[in-house]
Amino acid sequence: MVIRTPGESHQEYLRLKATLVNELCELDCVRDPALRFEFGQTVGEYLGRHVDLLGRDARNDMVVLVSAVLREREQGVEALLFAVGLHSGEEIASEVRARIDGLAPVLPDHDAGVARKLLREAAVPGPALHAALTRALHLETPEHLSAGDLFDHLLDVPAQPDGLLPAVLLLECAAQLAATAQATRLRDWCEAWAASAGALDALRERRRRLASIAAPDDTIPKCLVVMVDPADDGSPDVFVRYWINELPGYWDPRSGESEVTTLDGLSGAVERAIRQGERLWADLPEDDAEPAYVEFVLPYSLLNHDVARLELGTDTGDPVPIGPRYLVHLRSLERMRDRNPIQHRAWRARWKTLSRGPVTQAHHWWAADPAELPRWRQALFQNDRLTAVTMDAPAIEGHGLEPLKAAIAEGVGLALWDRRPESDPMAREMMRLLIGFQHAQLPRKVLQMRILAETDVEGLQQLGRNIALFWDDPFRLIDCEEVPA
Repeated sequence: MVIRTPGESHQEYLRLKATLVNELCELDCVRDPALRFEFGQTVGEYLGRHVDLLGRDARNDMVVLVSAVLREREQGVEALLFAVGLHSGEEIASEVRARIDGLAPVLPDHDAGVARKLLREAAVPGPALHAALTRALHLETPEHLSAGDLFDHLLDVPAQPDGLLPAVLLLECAAQLAATAQATRLRDWCEAWAASAGALDALRERRRRLASIAAPDDTIPKCLVVMVDPADDGSPDVFVRYWINELPGYWDPRSGESEVTTLDGLSGAVERAIRQGERLWADLPEDDAEPAYVEFVLPYSLLNHDVARLELGTDTGDPVPIGPRYLVHLRSLERMRDRNPIQHRAWRARWKTLSRGPVTQAHHWWAADPAELPRWRQALFQNDRLTAVTMDAPAIEGHGLEPLKAAIAEGVGLALWDRRPESDPMAREMMRLLIGFQHAQLPRKVLQMRILAETDVEGLQQLGRNIALFWDDPFRLIDCEEVPA
Protein backbone atom coordinates (compact mmCIF):
# COMPACT_ATOMS: atom_id res chain seq x y z
CA MET A 1 0.00 0.00 0.00
CA VAL A 2 1.37 3.42 -0.98
CA ILE A 3 0.38 6.26 1.33
CA ARG A 4 1.30 9.81 0.39
CA THR A 5 2.69 12.03 3.09
CA PRO A 6 0.53 14.93 4.29
CA GLY A 7 2.86 17.32 2.51
CA GLU A 8 2.14 15.69 -0.82
CA SER A 9 -1.63 16.03 -0.52
CA HIS A 10 -3.33 17.48 2.50
CA GLN A 11 -6.75 16.46 1.21
CA GLU A 12 -5.66 12.83 0.88
CA TYR A 13 -4.20 12.87 4.36
CA LEU A 14 -7.49 14.13 5.84
CA ARG A 15 -9.51 11.59 3.90
CA LEU A 16 -7.27 8.72 5.06
CA LYS A 17 -7.43 9.93 8.65
CA ALA A 18 -11.23 10.16 8.66
CA THR A 19 -11.56 6.73 7.04
CA LEU A 20 -9.29 5.07 9.59
CA VAL A 21 -11.07 6.65 12.54
CA ASN A 22 -14.49 5.62 11.23
CA GLU A 23 -13.38 2.06 10.48
CA LEU A 24 -11.71 1.55 13.87
CA CYS A 25 -14.70 2.92 15.79
CA GLU A 26 -16.83 0.11 14.34
CA LEU A 27 -14.67 -2.58 15.98
CA ASP A 28 -15.82 -4.30 19.17
CA CYS A 29 -12.29 -4.24 20.52
CA VAL A 30 -12.29 -0.44 20.24
CA ARG A 31 -15.74 0.14 21.68
CA ASP A 32 -14.86 -1.74 24.88
CA PRO A 33 -12.68 0.55 27.10
CA ALA A 34 -10.51 -2.27 28.47
CA LEU A 35 -9.95 -3.88 25.07
CA ARG A 36 -9.30 -0.45 23.55
CA PHE A 37 -6.35 0.00 25.92
CA GLU A 38 -4.94 -3.36 24.78
CA PHE A 39 -5.51 -2.35 21.12
CA GLY A 40 -3.41 0.77 21.67
CA GLN A 41 -0.67 -1.26 23.30
CA THR A 42 -0.55 -3.60 20.28
CA VAL A 43 -0.15 -0.63 17.93
CA GLY A 44 2.66 0.71 20.15
CA GLU A 45 4.44 -2.63 20.21
CA TYR A 46 4.38 -2.77 16.38
CA LEU A 47 5.89 0.72 16.16
CA GLY A 48 8.33 0.12 18.99
CA ARG A 49 7.12 3.04 21.12
CA HIS A 50 4.57 3.79 23.82
CA VAL A 51 1.06 4.82 22.72
CA ASP A 52 -0.99 6.59 25.39
CA LEU A 53 -4.83 6.67 25.09
CA LEU A 54 -6.81 8.98 27.37
CA GLY A 55 -9.74 6.56 27.67
CA ARG A 56 -12.52 9.19 27.35
CA ASP A 57 -14.47 7.54 24.54
CA ALA A 58 -13.78 5.42 21.49
CA ARG A 59 -13.87 8.19 18.86
CA ASN A 60 -11.62 10.63 20.70
CA ASP A 61 -9.16 7.85 21.50
CA MET A 62 -9.06 6.79 17.84
CA VAL A 63 -8.56 10.39 16.66
CA VAL A 64 -5.52 10.64 18.97
CA LEU A 65 -4.22 7.21 17.97
CA VAL A 66 -4.60 7.71 14.20
CA SER A 67 -3.07 11.20 14.36
CA ALA A 68 -0.08 9.74 16.16
CA VAL A 69 0.52 6.73 13.93
CA LEU A 70 0.10 8.63 10.64
CA ARG A 71 3.29 10.50 11.54
CA GLU A 72 4.95 7.15 10.76
CA ARG A 73 3.44 7.22 7.26
CA GLU A 74 2.95 3.73 5.78
CA GLN A 75 4.36 1.95 8.82
CA GLY A 76 1.67 3.57 10.99
CA VAL A 77 -1.16 2.28 8.81
CA GLU A 78 0.39 -1.20 8.86
CA ALA A 79 0.56 -1.02 12.66
CA LEU A 80 -3.17 -0.30 12.82
CA LEU A 81 -3.99 -3.11 10.42
CA PHE A 82 -1.81 -5.54 12.40
CA ALA A 83 -3.71 -4.64 15.58
CA VAL A 84 -7.05 -5.06 13.81
CA GLY A 85 -6.02 -8.52 12.59
CA LEU A 86 -4.80 -9.55 16.02
CA HIS A 87 -7.85 -8.38 17.98
CA SER A 88 -10.66 -8.79 15.40
CA GLY A 89 -9.35 -11.36 12.95
CA GLU A 90 -7.63 -11.27 9.57
CA GLU A 91 -10.91 -11.19 7.66
CA ILE A 92 -11.87 -7.86 9.29
CA ALA A 93 -8.35 -6.54 8.75
CA SER A 94 -8.56 -7.42 5.04
CA GLU A 95 -11.88 -5.57 4.72
CA VAL A 96 -10.41 -2.45 6.36
CA ARG A 97 -7.34 -2.65 4.09
CA ALA A 98 -9.56 -2.95 0.99
CA ARG A 99 -11.52 0.16 1.98
CA ILE A 100 -8.31 2.11 2.50
CA ASP A 101 -6.88 0.93 -0.82
CA GLY A 102 -10.16 1.89 -2.50
CA LEU A 103 -10.07 5.47 -1.35
CA ALA A 104 -10.84 7.79 -4.24
CA PRO A 105 -7.86 9.63 -5.67
CA VAL A 106 -7.67 13.24 -4.67
CA LEU A 107 -6.11 16.24 -6.25
CA PRO A 108 -2.55 17.04 -5.23
CA ASP A 109 -2.19 20.55 -3.87
CA HIS A 110 -0.39 21.74 -6.99
CA ASP A 111 -3.12 20.48 -9.31
CA ALA A 112 -5.82 21.99 -7.10
CA GLY A 113 -4.01 25.34 -7.23
CA VAL A 114 -3.92 25.27 -11.03
CA ALA A 115 -7.63 24.42 -11.11
CA ARG A 116 -8.50 27.39 -8.87
CA LYS A 117 -6.49 29.69 -11.13
CA LEU A 118 -8.35 28.44 -14.22
CA LEU A 119 -11.70 28.95 -12.49
CA ARG A 120 -10.76 32.53 -11.58
CA GLU A 121 -9.77 33.26 -15.17
CA ALA A 122 -12.98 31.73 -16.53
CA ALA A 123 -15.03 34.05 -14.27
CA VAL A 124 -18.05 31.73 -14.33
CA PRO A 125 -20.78 33.05 -11.98
CA GLY A 126 -21.24 30.87 -8.91
CA PRO A 127 -25.06 30.54 -9.26
CA ALA A 128 -24.77 29.40 -12.88
CA LEU A 129 -22.08 26.88 -11.98
CA HIS A 130 -24.13 25.61 -9.04
CA ALA A 131 -27.14 25.05 -11.29
CA ALA A 132 -25.09 23.24 -13.94
CA LEU A 133 -23.36 21.09 -11.35
CA THR A 134 -26.64 20.14 -9.69
CA ARG A 135 -28.01 18.92 -13.01
CA ALA A 136 -24.81 17.02 -13.80
CA LEU A 137 -24.15 15.34 -10.45
CA HIS A 138 -27.49 15.36 -8.62
CA LEU A 139 -25.58 16.31 -5.46
CA GLU A 140 -26.73 18.70 -2.77
CA THR A 141 -24.12 21.45 -2.73
CA PRO A 142 -24.07 24.74 -0.79
CA GLU A 143 -25.69 27.67 -2.54
CA HIS A 144 -24.28 31.14 -3.05
CA LEU A 145 -20.63 30.03 -3.19
CA SER A 146 -18.13 31.38 -5.67
CA ALA A 147 -16.70 28.96 -8.21
CA GLY A 148 -13.49 28.65 -6.20
CA ASP A 149 -15.29 28.01 -2.91
CA LEU A 150 -17.53 25.45 -4.57
CA PHE A 151 -14.42 23.70 -5.90
CA ASP A 152 -12.86 23.63 -2.42
CA HIS A 153 -16.07 22.19 -0.98
CA LEU A 154 -16.07 19.37 -3.53
CA LEU A 155 -12.48 18.40 -2.80
CA ASP A 156 -13.79 16.47 0.19
CA VAL A 157 -16.48 14.63 -1.79
CA PRO A 158 -15.56 11.08 -2.90
CA ALA A 159 -15.36 10.05 -6.53
CA GLN A 160 -18.49 9.03 -8.38
CA PRO A 161 -18.98 5.39 -9.48
CA ASP A 162 -17.15 6.04 -12.76
CA GLY A 163 -14.07 7.19 -10.83
CA LEU A 164 -14.41 10.89 -11.63
CA LEU A 165 -14.04 13.39 -8.82
CA PRO A 166 -16.87 15.92 -8.38
CA ALA A 167 -14.21 18.64 -8.16
CA VAL A 168 -12.98 17.64 -11.63
CA LEU A 169 -16.52 17.54 -13.00
CA LEU A 170 -17.02 21.05 -11.66
CA LEU A 171 -14.34 22.21 -14.09
CA GLU A 172 -16.11 20.35 -16.89
CA CYS A 173 -19.34 22.19 -16.04
CA ALA A 174 -17.45 25.48 -15.89
CA ALA A 175 -16.09 24.79 -19.37
CA GLN A 176 -19.65 24.63 -20.68
CA LEU A 177 -20.31 28.14 -19.35
CA ALA A 178 -16.95 29.79 -20.09
CA ALA A 179 -15.69 31.63 -23.13
CA THR A 180 -13.98 29.50 -25.77
CA ALA A 181 -10.36 30.09 -24.75
CA GLN A 182 -11.00 29.52 -21.04
CA ALA A 183 -13.21 26.50 -21.82
CA THR A 184 -10.36 24.90 -23.75
CA ARG A 185 -7.94 25.35 -20.86
CA LEU A 186 -10.44 23.93 -18.37
CA ARG A 187 -11.04 20.86 -20.54
CA ASP A 188 -7.30 20.36 -21.12
CA TRP A 189 -6.77 20.34 -17.35
CA CYS A 190 -9.54 17.78 -16.89
CA GLU A 191 -8.08 15.54 -19.59
CA ALA A 192 -4.62 15.68 -18.01
CA TRP A 193 -6.03 14.66 -14.62
CA ALA A 194 -8.19 11.90 -16.12
CA ALA A 195 -5.24 10.49 -18.06
CA SER A 196 -3.13 10.33 -14.89
CA ALA A 197 -6.00 8.68 -12.97
CA GLY A 198 -6.81 6.16 -15.71
CA ALA A 199 -10.25 7.71 -16.15
CA LEU A 200 -10.02 9.21 -19.62
CA ASP A 201 -12.76 7.02 -21.09
CA ALA A 202 -15.04 7.87 -18.16
CA LEU A 203 -14.39 11.57 -18.72
CA ARG A 204 -15.26 11.35 -22.42
CA GLU A 205 -18.50 9.51 -21.64
CA ARG A 206 -19.38 12.12 -19.01
CA ARG A 207 -18.71 14.90 -21.53
CA ARG A 208 -21.10 13.27 -23.93
CA ARG A 209 -23.79 13.20 -21.27
CA LEU A 210 -23.11 16.79 -20.19
CA ALA A 211 -23.46 17.93 -23.79
CA SER A 212 -26.93 16.38 -23.92
CA ILE A 213 -28.15 18.49 -21.00
CA ALA A 214 -30.29 21.33 -22.29
CA ALA A 215 -28.65 24.73 -22.60
CA PRO A 216 -29.99 27.61 -20.52
CA ASP A 217 -33.47 28.73 -21.63
CA ASP A 218 -33.39 32.45 -22.35
CA THR A 219 -37.16 32.69 -21.79
CA ILE A 220 -36.74 31.95 -18.07
CA PRO A 221 -36.06 35.14 -16.10
CA LYS A 222 -34.88 36.04 -12.65
CA CYS A 223 -38.21 36.17 -11.00
CA LEU A 224 -40.23 36.66 -7.82
CA VAL A 225 -43.50 34.73 -7.73
CA VAL A 226 -46.00 35.94 -5.11
CA MET A 227 -49.07 33.86 -4.28
CA VAL A 228 -51.97 35.66 -2.58
CA ASP A 229 -54.67 33.37 -1.23
CA PRO A 230 -57.63 34.85 0.73
CA ALA A 231 -58.54 33.08 3.96
CA ASP A 232 -61.79 31.17 3.58
CA ASP A 233 -63.16 32.15 6.98
CA GLY A 234 -64.95 35.43 6.40
CA SER A 235 -61.98 37.49 7.62
CA PRO A 236 -60.02 40.04 5.54
CA ASP A 237 -56.87 37.93 5.94
CA VAL A 238 -54.82 36.73 2.99
CA PHE A 239 -52.04 34.14 2.99
CA VAL A 240 -48.95 35.35 1.15
CA ARG A 241 -46.20 32.99 -0.03
CA TYR A 242 -43.36 33.68 -2.40
CA TRP A 243 -40.77 31.88 -4.50
CA ILE A 244 -37.55 33.32 -5.91
CA ASN A 245 -36.04 32.12 -9.17
CA GLU A 246 -32.49 33.26 -8.75
CA LEU A 247 -30.76 32.36 -11.99
CA PRO A 248 -32.01 33.38 -15.45
CA GLY A 249 -32.13 30.46 -17.85
CA TYR A 250 -33.05 27.82 -15.26
CA TRP A 251 -36.42 27.33 -13.58
CA ASP A 252 -35.54 26.43 -9.99
CA PRO A 253 -37.77 28.58 -7.74
CA ARG A 254 -36.88 28.51 -4.05
CA SER A 255 -39.67 28.89 -1.54
CA GLY A 256 -39.46 31.84 0.86
CA GLU A 257 -41.32 32.77 4.01
CA SER A 258 -45.11 32.79 4.22
CA GLU A 259 -47.18 35.22 6.23
CA VAL A 260 -50.74 36.26 6.96
CA THR A 261 -51.74 39.84 6.25
CA THR A 262 -54.57 41.77 4.58
CA LEU A 263 -54.81 43.42 1.19
CA ASP A 264 -53.93 46.69 2.91
CA GLY A 265 -50.76 45.08 4.22
CA LEU A 266 -49.86 43.32 0.98
CA SER A 267 -47.36 46.01 -0.04
CA GLY A 268 -45.21 45.30 3.01
CA ALA A 269 -45.19 41.55 2.38
CA VAL A 270 -44.25 42.04 -1.28
CA GLU A 271 -41.52 44.52 -0.41
CA ARG A 272 -39.94 42.06 2.02
CA ALA A 273 -39.96 39.38 -0.66
CA ILE A 274 -38.46 41.75 -3.24
CA ARG A 275 -35.64 42.66 -0.87
CA GLN A 276 -34.80 39.00 -0.42
CA GLY A 277 -34.81 38.53 -4.18
CA GLU A 278 -32.57 41.53 -4.74
CA ARG A 279 -30.03 40.12 -2.29
CA LEU A 280 -29.82 36.96 -4.37
CA TRP A 281 -29.84 38.69 -7.75
CA ALA A 282 -26.99 40.96 -6.64
CA ASP A 283 -24.57 38.08 -7.37
CA LEU A 284 -25.55 37.89 -11.04
CA PRO A 285 -23.22 39.31 -13.71
CA GLU A 286 -23.35 43.08 -14.07
CA ASP A 287 -24.45 42.81 -17.69
CA ASP A 288 -27.74 41.27 -16.56
CA ALA A 289 -29.54 44.60 -16.38
CA GLU A 290 -33.05 43.34 -17.11
CA PRO A 291 -35.46 44.13 -14.26
CA ALA A 292 -36.74 41.12 -12.40
CA TYR A 293 -40.18 39.72 -13.09
CA VAL A 294 -42.69 40.01 -10.26
CA GLU A 295 -45.53 37.57 -10.92
CA PHE A 296 -48.69 37.55 -8.83
CA VAL A 297 -50.49 34.22 -8.64
CA LEU A 298 -54.01 35.35 -7.76
CA PRO A 299 -57.46 33.80 -7.44
CA TYR A 300 -60.19 34.98 -9.80
CA SER A 301 -61.54 37.30 -7.11
CA LEU A 302 -58.28 39.31 -7.05
CA LEU A 303 -57.23 39.31 -10.71
CA ASN A 304 -58.49 42.87 -11.13
CA HIS A 305 -56.68 44.07 -7.99
CA ASP A 306 -54.10 46.63 -9.09
CA VAL A 307 -50.95 44.91 -7.83
CA ALA A 308 -48.78 47.03 -10.13
CA ARG A 309 -49.61 49.98 -7.85
CA LEU A 310 -48.39 48.24 -4.70
CA GLU A 311 -45.76 50.49 -3.16
CA LEU A 312 -42.19 50.06 -2.04
CA GLY A 313 -40.63 52.22 0.67
CA THR A 314 -43.82 52.95 2.58
CA ASP A 315 -41.72 53.32 5.75
CA THR A 316 -39.64 56.12 4.19
CA GLY A 317 -42.50 58.51 3.58
CA ASP A 318 -41.74 58.50 -0.15
CA PRO A 319 -43.26 55.27 -1.51
CA VAL A 320 -42.99 54.27 -5.17
CA PRO A 321 -45.15 51.76 -7.09
CA ILE A 322 -43.57 48.50 -8.25
CA GLY A 323 -45.18 48.58 -11.72
CA PRO A 324 -42.70 51.04 -13.30
CA ARG A 325 -39.73 49.28 -11.69
CA TYR A 326 -40.37 45.58 -12.24
CA LEU A 327 -41.96 43.45 -14.93
CA VAL A 328 -45.27 42.90 -13.14
CA HIS A 329 -47.99 40.60 -14.39
CA LEU A 330 -50.71 38.22 -13.25
CA ARG A 331 -51.17 34.46 -13.15
CA SER A 332 -54.10 32.20 -12.28
CA LEU A 333 -54.01 30.50 -8.88
CA GLU A 334 -56.95 28.20 -9.60
CA ARG A 335 -55.52 26.88 -12.85
CA MET A 336 -52.02 26.36 -11.47
CA ARG A 337 -53.31 24.69 -8.33
CA ASP A 338 -55.88 22.47 -10.05
CA ARG A 339 -53.33 20.55 -12.18
CA ASN A 340 -56.19 19.36 -14.38
CA PRO A 341 -54.33 17.41 -17.11
CA ILE A 342 -56.91 18.23 -19.81
CA GLN A 343 -56.86 21.94 -19.06
CA HIS A 344 -53.07 22.01 -18.71
CA ARG A 345 -52.63 20.27 -22.05
CA ALA A 346 -54.74 22.96 -23.76
CA TRP A 347 -52.84 25.64 -21.84
CA ARG A 348 -49.44 24.34 -23.00
CA ALA A 349 -50.64 23.92 -26.58
CA ARG A 350 -51.88 27.52 -26.86
CA TRP A 351 -48.72 28.84 -25.24
CA LYS A 352 -46.51 26.93 -27.67
CA THR A 353 -48.51 28.38 -30.55
CA LEU A 354 -48.17 31.82 -29.00
CA SER A 355 -44.39 31.47 -28.63
CA ARG A 356 -43.90 30.69 -32.32
CA GLY A 357 -44.85 34.15 -33.50
CA PRO A 358 -46.87 37.32 -32.87
CA VAL A 359 -50.59 37.02 -32.26
CA THR A 360 -52.43 37.18 -35.56
CA GLN A 361 -55.86 36.68 -34.10
CA ALA A 362 -56.87 38.06 -30.68
CA HIS A 363 -60.25 37.49 -29.11
CA HIS A 364 -61.71 40.78 -27.84
CA TRP A 365 -64.39 41.33 -25.21
CA TRP A 366 -66.33 44.53 -25.74
CA ALA A 367 -67.87 44.84 -22.28
CA ALA A 368 -71.06 43.72 -23.92
CA ASP A 369 -74.14 42.26 -22.31
CA PRO A 370 -73.48 39.10 -20.24
CA ALA A 371 -75.66 37.22 -22.69
CA GLU A 372 -72.69 37.35 -25.09
CA LEU A 373 -70.63 35.16 -22.76
CA PRO A 374 -71.73 31.79 -24.28
CA ARG A 375 -70.70 32.95 -27.76
CA TRP A 376 -67.34 34.14 -26.32
CA ARG A 377 -66.75 30.71 -24.79
CA GLN A 378 -67.80 28.90 -27.96
CA ALA A 379 -65.36 30.89 -30.09
CA LEU A 380 -62.50 29.99 -27.76
CA PHE A 381 -63.48 26.33 -27.69
CA GLN A 382 -63.71 26.06 -31.48
CA ASN A 383 -60.53 27.96 -32.37
CA ASP A 384 -57.28 26.84 -30.71
CA ARG A 385 -55.45 29.55 -32.69
CA LEU A 386 -56.93 32.15 -30.33
CA THR A 387 -53.92 32.43 -28.04
CA ALA A 388 -54.60 35.87 -26.51
CA VAL A 389 -57.57 37.92 -25.39
CA THR A 390 -58.07 41.64 -24.84
CA MET A 391 -60.91 43.13 -22.83
CA ASP A 392 -62.66 46.43 -22.23
CA ALA A 393 -63.81 47.14 -18.71
CA PRO A 394 -63.85 43.54 -17.49
CA ALA A 395 -64.90 44.53 -13.99
CA ILE A 396 -68.23 45.99 -15.11
CA GLU A 397 -70.93 45.36 -12.54
CA GLY A 398 -72.90 42.19 -13.13
CA HIS A 399 -70.34 39.81 -14.61
CA GLY A 400 -66.93 40.66 -13.13
CA LEU A 401 -64.11 38.72 -14.77
CA GLU A 402 -66.26 35.98 -16.29
CA PRO A 403 -64.80 36.48 -19.81
CA LEU A 404 -61.29 36.06 -18.43
CA LYS A 405 -62.31 33.00 -16.40
CA ALA A 406 -63.71 31.43 -19.55
CA ALA A 407 -60.48 32.16 -21.45
CA ILE A 408 -58.37 30.65 -18.66
CA ALA A 409 -60.56 27.54 -18.65
CA GLU A 410 -59.86 27.11 -22.39
CA GLY A 411 -56.08 27.36 -21.90
CA VAL A 412 -55.42 30.99 -22.81
CA GLY A 413 -52.24 32.27 -21.14
CA LEU A 414 -52.09 35.86 -22.39
CA ALA A 415 -54.61 38.61 -21.71
CA LEU A 416 -54.64 42.39 -21.62
CA TRP A 417 -57.38 44.59 -20.25
CA ASP A 418 -58.14 48.12 -19.17
CA ARG A 419 -59.15 48.26 -15.51
CA ARG A 420 -61.20 51.43 -15.93
CA PRO A 421 -64.95 50.80 -15.73
CA GLU A 422 -65.71 52.66 -18.96
CA SER A 423 -64.67 51.47 -22.38
CA ASP A 424 -62.04 53.59 -24.15
CA PRO A 425 -61.63 53.14 -27.95
CA MET A 426 -58.04 54.44 -27.85
CA ALA A 427 -57.12 51.95 -25.12
CA ARG A 428 -58.68 49.19 -27.20
CA GLU A 429 -56.56 50.13 -30.21
CA MET A 430 -53.40 50.31 -28.11
CA MET A 431 -54.01 46.85 -26.71
CA ARG A 432 -54.49 45.56 -30.25
CA LEU A 433 -51.09 47.00 -31.18
CA LEU A 434 -49.45 45.52 -28.09
CA ILE A 435 -50.74 42.05 -28.89
CA GLY A 436 -48.93 42.31 -32.23
CA PHE A 437 -45.54 42.11 -30.54
CA GLN A 438 -43.82 38.82 -29.86
CA HIS A 439 -45.29 37.52 -26.63
CA ALA A 440 -41.89 37.51 -24.88
CA GLN A 441 -41.64 41.27 -25.47
CA LEU A 442 -44.96 42.13 -23.86
CA PRO A 443 -43.82 42.42 -20.23
CA ARG A 444 -41.13 44.90 -21.30
CA LYS A 445 -43.60 46.87 -23.47
CA VAL A 446 -46.08 47.11 -20.60
CA LEU A 447 -43.26 48.22 -18.29
CA GLN A 448 -42.39 51.03 -20.71
CA MET A 449 -46.05 52.12 -20.76
CA ARG A 450 -46.14 52.17 -16.96
CA ILE A 451 -42.94 54.22 -16.78
CA LEU A 452 -44.35 56.73 -19.27
CA ALA A 453 -47.65 57.01 -17.40
CA GLU A 454 -45.77 57.54 -14.14
CA THR A 455 -43.70 60.43 -15.48
CA ASP A 456 -46.31 62.11 -17.72
CA VAL A 457 -48.43 64.91 -16.25
CA GLU A 458 -51.48 63.26 -17.79
CA GLY A 459 -50.40 59.81 -16.72
CA LEU A 460 -53.53 59.15 -14.68
CA GLN A 461 -55.52 59.00 -17.91
CA GLN A 462 -53.09 56.80 -19.81
CA LEU A 463 -53.55 53.10 -20.38
CA GLY A 464 -50.14 52.46 -18.79
CA ARG A 465 -51.61 53.51 -15.45
CA ASN A 466 -54.60 51.18 -15.75
CA ILE A 467 -53.49 48.22 -17.86
CA ALA A 468 -53.51 44.67 -16.52
CA LEU A 469 -51.23 42.04 -18.05
CA PHE A 470 -52.09 38.39 -17.56
CA TRP A 471 -49.01 36.48 -18.72
CA ASP A 472 -49.22 32.91 -17.46
CA ASP A 473 -46.47 30.54 -18.62
CA PRO A 474 -47.55 26.87 -18.22
CA PHE A 475 -43.94 25.70 -18.23
CA ARG A 476 -43.02 27.68 -15.10
CA LEU A 477 -45.15 26.23 -12.32
CA ILE A 478 -44.81 26.50 -8.56
CA ASP A 479 -46.03 24.24 -5.81
CA CYS A 480 -48.94 26.43 -4.69
CA GLU A 481 -50.93 23.94 -2.64
CA GLU A 482 -53.58 25.30 -0.32
CA VAL A 483 -52.26 26.84 2.86
CA PRO A 484 -53.55 24.82 5.84
CA ALA A 485 -55.91 26.69 8.10
